[in-house]
Order: sequence, then C-alpha cells, then structure tokens
Amino acid sequence: WLKFYRFDLWSSMKDRRVRSAGLAAVLAAASIWTLSGFASFSEVAMVDTTEAAVNVQSGFLQGPGAGSGVGLGGLALAAGAAAGVLAALGSRRTSVQARAAADAQVSAWPVDPSIDMAAIFASEPKDLRAQRLAFSREVAANPHKELPRPKNDTLLKVIKGEPVDHVPKWMMRQAGRYLPEFRAIRAENHFFQVCRTPALAAEVTLQPLRRYPALDAGIIFSDILVIPEAMGMECEMVPGQGPQLHPRIASPADMERLRLVPAVEETLGYVMDAIFLTNKLNNHNVPILGFCGAPWTLFGYMVEGGGSKTWENAKLWMYDYPQEASILMRSIANWCVDYLVAQYDAGAPVLQVFDTNAGMISPQLYHHMCMEDLLFIADEVKKRRPKAILMVFTRDLQNMSALNSSNYDGVSISWTTDPVDARKQLPDKVLQGNLDPSALFASPGAVGEQVHKMISAFGPEKYIANLGHGMMPNHNAAQAAAFIDGVDRASKELMH
Repeated sequence: WLKFYRFDLWSSMKDRRVRSAGLAAVLAAASIWTLSGFASFSEVAMVDTTEAAVNVQSGFLQGPGAGSGVGLGGLALAAGAAAGVLAALGSRRTSVQARAAADAQVSAWPVDPSIDMAAIFASEPKDLRAQRLAFSREVAANPHKELPRPKNDTLLKVIKGEPVDHVPKWMMRQAGRYLPEFRAIRAENHFFQVCRTPALAAEVTLQPLRRYPALDAGIIFSDILVIPEAMGMECEMVPGQGPQLHPRIASPADMERLRLVPAVEETLGYVMDAIFLTNKLNNHNVPILGFCGAPWTLFGYMVEGGGSKTWENAKLWMYDYPQEASILMRSIANWCVDYLVAQYDAGAPVLQVFDTNAGMISPQLYHHMCMEDLLFIADEVKKRRPKAILMVFTRDLQNMSALNSSNYDGVSISWTTDPVDARKQLPDKVLQGNLDPSALFASPGAVGEQVHKMISAFGPEKYIANLGHGMMPNHNAAQAAAFIDGVDRASKELMH
C-alpha cells in the first residue's frame, strides 16, 4: 500500500498548513512531556529534511519515577507524532485526489476530429528500427559528410554563414498543449508514452509544422529527463507538480543505483527512431532538431527528485561533495555526447543542449563546476561528427563569454539578457532568441512590435528568431501565429 502511494511523509506535508499542524502537534506533545518531569527520551519523532522524509522512531523512556509521568509523556508524544502522520496522510489523500482530478481534466480535452489515431500508428513501418539503423550506420561510416539538406535549409545556412532571404524562426516547445491537435493526442496517451512511441512523437513534432508552414525548423518531441531515466531512475509527469524522479540521488552512495556508462541505443533508441520517422513523414521539408539536457540541469533534477525553486540539495552537493558531483556530471556529459551523436546519425543536423538551470547558481560556481562539462559535450560531438551543428541554451547565465571560443555554433539567449550585451559577449556566434514568452499574451499588433524591436536589437545577420524560453501551456495557436507573422514582417522590412 505504501509503495502504491509512493509514501513520502515529508513530501506529503508540502502544504504549510498541514506541515505546521503536524509539527505543532509534536511540539505540544513535547511540552506536555517536559511538564511531566518524570522521564527523558533518547529518540523521538525525528524530521530528517536532508532525506526528505520523517522517520518516527520508537521513544525509549527512562528515568526515576517511571509510572504515571512516563505514561503521560509517552502517550503525549505518541499522540503528537500520530497527529502529524495523520495530517500528512490527509494531505497525501488530497494530493492523490488532485492528481486524479487533473487526469480527468486531461481526458476531457476536446478531441480534434481531424486526428486519426489509426492512421498515425499505421505511419510507422514495421521495420522502422532496421531502416533507421541502416541509415545511421551509413552516416557513422562517413562522419565528414554533411547530412542531406532539407528543402528549406534557411536555418542551416544562417549557422554556416551562407546568405539567406529571411530570418529563420522556430519556437522552443512549439509542439505542446497550446495546440488543440496536441491535446487530442495527449487525451489518449500519457506524456512519456508519446515520447516513447515513434509514431506519436513524430505526429506531435509535425503538428506545428502543418499548422505553421512558415516555420523553418521542427524539434523532435521528447524530454530532457529521458537521460536520467536511461541511467536507471523512474520518471513520471505528475499533473500540477511536473516531473518527479525517484528514488532521488540524495547522497553519493545512491550513485551506485545509476548506470554511469552510456548505453544509448539500448535505452533511448526510440528517440532516434522518432527522428528518422519524422524526417520521412516530413519529406525532409525542414530540419528536425535533436536535443538533450545539460549535465548541471539534469544533475539538479536527479538530486532533487524533481523540479525546485531553490535547487538547494543540488547546490549542497557542489559544496559538500564536489568530487562526487563532478563524477556524476561527467557521467551525464558522456551520456549526452553519445545521445547527441546518435540523434545526428538518425537525421538531426542541428543539436541543442538545454541548460535551463544555468542561472540558478552563482556565475563563479557555474564556471568552476559546470562549464567544463558543457564545453566537453561540444568538443566530443564535433570530434566524432564534425558536420553536426551545435546550439546551447544557458538560461540566465550572466557571463557567457566562455562560449564564444567553444565548439558550439550558436547560443540561445534568455529573455532576461539584453541582445546588445549578448552580441558583445558572443561576437563570433549565431544567436537565437529571445522574446519573453509572456509577450505572446498581448495583442497581435503589440506582439509584432516586440518582435520587431527584438530583431532590430540582435540584427538580422547571424540570427535565428525564437522565444527566450518555451511556449506555455496556456498560450493558444493564434498567439504563436502572431509571433511567426511578426518575425516574417520584421524580417522583410529589416533585410530588404
């Protein structure tokens, strides 16, 4: 029963009111015990916030006059601890009910009648894996040969310094819940089921390209957390909470549970299958990007067991276990290298590394503990696949100058960074970004004005228009269209 509910008492007490009620009950019990004056205890209900759990250990009561006083103190302590446990259990039931309600809401999403699930599954050849492996072997055998270019190669041209007639554009998270056709797929399939099923992943990757033919690239539908999964962690997307990884890597000893040596084909072959299938179904119209999470960002999720506002446990590792943190992040980096190379071999000419938590630690600590692994990924991929195009997104990192001499071809810029400052730090790189996603909630005219200002600030050369982070679930299709139209209008005005 406990396993079924993934019982974690402290995690269940995230609600301040519930946590306060439980702890207040324990404190009240302790006060009664103190007033009794008859006993002392060696072990009581101990809250271990480091392990994110509450361990209620048996109280060993002893002392002179053991009798009614001992009974009062012990009973009070037991009652207090029980009250805390019951409060947390009540919170857990509430959490389970909320999750069920969220799942019901997903199931209630309106289904687009144009979605033909049978046709989607029929689009996946029975020998897809065999076809993809044959293609990948050919690419690997000719590492200095460029992948076949798509019909629309504007984005590739910009990165290679070739002339173009418009600013290329795409949107991070452009396949997502803001599209009704995506919601139709998700209504019948769990998130990771979509990721792991090539036909479904290809379908949702292609949906924005069908709706917005002016887009210059697609990005394969997947998730950065597939690498922690491949390393041995279990990940579930919990409605209202986001991704949850368990059991978390709470201490260096927990690293023994992980697969530190990469085995990408065995564990993540479905992603490469999806890339290969997407290119076939897309008739190679635009490049399909591959991606991975950066070592620091993935490390944070693995140590925290999910998302966090402070990432305090991950930061603690940096200070208390710097050697072990470096070992784990280098292992993640090795996984990233093999994974990106495999995606390239499957037909993804552009590969982006997402370090979305780069700005969550001090610049000094980032450059001391994280930058080396980030640069290592680019160096190793370029050694093995010199024609691969590499992009990196170090969200909210203040000092990006080290990336200017790196093997990354381009750098995505967060909306918190001024485009002029980004150009000063990265004069030799193609830049991508960086409209605040919240700007899309404005009127189409206002969106167009902001897009024009953005492109003017970056300059239309050596530039890819994008958002400063991903599309939001509460965006809608018309708002994405306003961004795309705004880029095309500004591009036409500024480049001609």
